[in-house]
Amino acid sequence: MLRIRRAYAVVITIFAAALLGAPVASAGDLSVTARVFATYEGLAESTWVATLYEPASPGPTCRPASDFGYRVDWGDGTSESGGARAASGGDGIADPRVEGSKCAYNIFASQNHSYAEEGNQTMTVTVTDQSDPTNNASNSSTILVLDASLADAGSGLRQVGRLTGRTIHMQHNAHGKQIVARFTDLDPAGTATDYFGSIGLQLPGPPQHAGLITAYLDGVFGLQISFAPGRIADTSYVGTYELPVTVYDQGGASASTTDRVVIDPSRSDKRNGALVTNTSVPVSAGNALAHVTCPFTVYQVCNGSLTLSASQLTTTSSSHTHKNVLGKASFSIASGTHQKISVPLTKSARNKLASKGSLNAIAKLVTRDGHGHKHVTKFLVRLKRHK
Repeated sequence: MLRIRRAYAVVITIFAAALLGAPVASAGDLSVTARVFATYEGLAESTWVATLYEPASPGPTCRPASDFGYRVDWGDGTSESGGARAASGGDGIADPRVEGSKCAYNIFASQNHSYAEEGNQTMTVTVTDQSDPTNNASNSSTILVLDASLADAGSGLRQVGRLTGRTIHMQHNAHGKQIVARFTDLDPAGTATDYFGSIGLQLPGPPQHAGLITAYLDGVFGLQISFAPGRIADTSYVGTYELPVTVYDQGGASASTTDRVVIDPSRSDKRNGALVTNTSVPVSAGNALAHVTCPFTVYQVCNGSLTLSASQLTTTSSSHTHKNVLGKASFSIASGTHQKISVPLTKSARNKLASKGSLNAIAKLVTRDGHGHKHVTKFLVRLKRHK
């Protein structure tokens, strides 16, 4: 069972004015006052539940705690019994102290008991004199069982009520599910249907919703964000976003964080660099004029170079054999636009073109988009001397 320590100062303060339970019922000179206090579902730890009182002997002196036995009925159908508390602590009746004319013994219990669900429970504590069973007393009080807080999976006390932010990478036109939070609940009976989640804003692009809870092993749960199917061509929403995430328990507890979502161009987009759109490239005054387009699927901009290399297309395969560089030029083109790029040819290329009138060439474009992703594209073109 997963245990997460809690801080109780605030909760117990609420009940500080009600530490005395209902009127004490006794059969002899013993009396018991059961405490009104709060706990969490699923929490089992030794807690001060009541105080036993007995008139002090002259001196004043008190009998040892081992002279008494106690029983706690928790109100949920379970109970526990015990005697004196060990010196090391834990459950049991603690050593006495003198309060005026009485001996007071604090009683600790609940080390091995926890409530399954939140709500109010009536606890009854009964103490009996071991040497005289007719000398006994009992008292009842109300225990407020609170919904156990949620916590980040594996974080412990430092993250109670908080989740650890995650960085999530997604492609802009993808669909499916992403885990945006992992959490645990102190309630050992928690199931996936006990929880639901929300996100603080809608990401641009495909419609999405959060709220699908998945159960893992060892009481760990995950909150997924689901993207509806569909491909969206516009890449204007590619970028980084803050994504507030909250997980709720049906009983009232919650935990929150803010994720960082990075929407990248899709994998298919990353293969689409700049394009040469004119297969017949005119050459004038020693410069080849190539029409280069930066597709709208590329993020923001195409920055790179265009290299023209002499080649011939083999008859046995679709590969190209590079001979030598004919010319090279750089470019910077905004996404969704095109430019005419003037490529200065080498002297050797100009001479060959002057004698032959045209040349087959490979146009190789090496570009980087606004995310720094590298794209390499190649096209077979024909350089023609402009008359």
